[in-house]
Amino acid sequence: MAANPERGEVEIVLGDERGVICAEMARLAILSREIGTKSLRELFERLQGVEVFAMYAAIDALLVEGDAKSLKAEMKTPSDLALVSAAVIQSLGAFIGDGEKKP
Repeated sequence: MAANPERGEVEIVLGDERGVICAEMARLAILSREIGTKSLRELFERLQGVEVFAMYAAIDALLVEGDAKSLKAEMKTPSDLALVSAAVIQSLGAFIGDGEKKP
């Protein structure tokens, strides 16, 4: 299981479980609907806030490789939630930065 950072994919490891998340538009729309946000800014704030439900929803919506149920079962501590948040924010950052011109 290898993440493709060019696509904004980020590997996430919780306990013995591994997965890859990716903030693609369709997946972000699902996540936004699930946690009730109206803008990318609000979505970013909710994800950055390490909100428990938002982290579970992020795994469900953004996972492109791995088993969501198993990854969520490995989220046992606030540190685990923070790992999920950091991975989601990293992937979201790649998505948002996609429109920037590169030299």
